[in-house]
Amino acid sequence: MGVLLVVGGRLGDKFGRRRLFLIGLTGFTLASVACGLAFGPASVIGFRLLQGAFGALVIPQGFGILGEVFPPHELGKAFGVFAPCLGLSAIGARPSEA
Repeated sequence: MGVLLVVGGRLGDKFGRRRLFLIGLTGFTLASVACGLAFGPASVIGFRLLQGAFGALVIPQGFGILGEVFPPHELGKAFGVFAPCLGLSAIGARPSEA
């Protein structure tokens, strides 16, 4: 995912943040379903790669949309709420080790 973040951001600049956000979110969701239905380790790895690629479309668009929607003096508050949500979602998405 990290490798494609810059590409995802540029695609959003070129084709529209909203469109790329929705494409990324849909693709990530479908790749997540595919991971759950995977038939072996190789397919899980492939679907996880797809998740990362689509995730690289979602994250930069989210930051860009925040920058467009909030005025400059409120941008710090917006990112202050957005960043912990990202962190909590990463923690919540981890599979349990029990």
